[in-house]
Amino acid sequence: MIPASLLSPSSDAAAVRARFALIQPGRRIWAIGAVHGDLAGLVQLHDRLADAIGPGERLVYLGNLLGVSGNPAGVLDEVLDFRCRLLARTGAFACDVVLLRGQQEEMWSKLMQLQFAPKPQEVLRWLMDSGVGATLMSYGLDPVHGERAARESVTACARWTSQVRGAMADRAGHRELFSALKRAAVTRDGIILLVAAGLNLAKTLDAMTDEFWWGGPVLDRLVGGYGDVQRIVRGHQGPTAHAEPDGVLVTLDGGAGRGGRPMAGCFDHTGQLVATL
Repeated sequence: MIPASLLSPSSDAAAVRARFALIQPGRRIWAIGAVHGDLAGLVQLHDRLADAIGPGERLVYLGNLLGVSGNPAGVLDEVLDFRCRLLARTGAFACDVVLLRGQQEEMWSKLMQLQFAPKPQEVLRWLMDSGVGATLMSYGLDPVHGERAARESVTACARWTSQVRGAMADRAGHRELFSALKRAAVTRDGIILLVAAGLNLAKTLDAMTDEFWWGGPVLDRLVGGYGDVQRIVRGHQGPTAHAEPDGVLVTLDGGAGRGGRPMAGCFDHTGQLVATL
């Protein structure tokens, strides 16, 4: 179970298990920062990780696999393939690979509920400006059709979002991968906490919602840590991997999808950053 110090006294155990990944003790934890649709970069990174990840080591994708350019749907295919390769190893378990929900995955969820938005045209425009258009096109969908549906009616919107869900369901494993995304991951001893982009340092994990995706500015002002956590790892914010002055926060963001490449970091059981790729 996740350490009680990170949860509220009234937390629901079943909800906590559904939303958060508990990482069992292992030799090391590898984490991959934002990919943002950079399929070629992820393939290269996976090729290097295949040799670097040892028996008993864990892998966490820190969200933002989708958007903002390139081939986001192809990225999910590559993640599924690499997961199979890792789990085919002797002594590997399904829980050795964890995937977190990032900003892009959250926005993709919002897109598929567009018919319920009070102002669908405005919401769709924001989603497109934020990178969702690249994900739509990678599934063979034309964003213009969504814009037309948003102008027409709720029924037209519902019909179009049904097409979006169908396109995703047609790609083997994509819908199942998406439904398995977690909000955050934490080691059983509470030493390492991994998130997509941010936190609300004033709340327990179970009390947070979109802070995991939009709370990056709060982490930028981190002073003194978060509970008993000794290392916070996030996958989207700055351009490079770095440790903050207080030694708690590490950001893994190589600028993928924005001219950079996906980046990975390796942490030992104490939370120390021991390698980057």
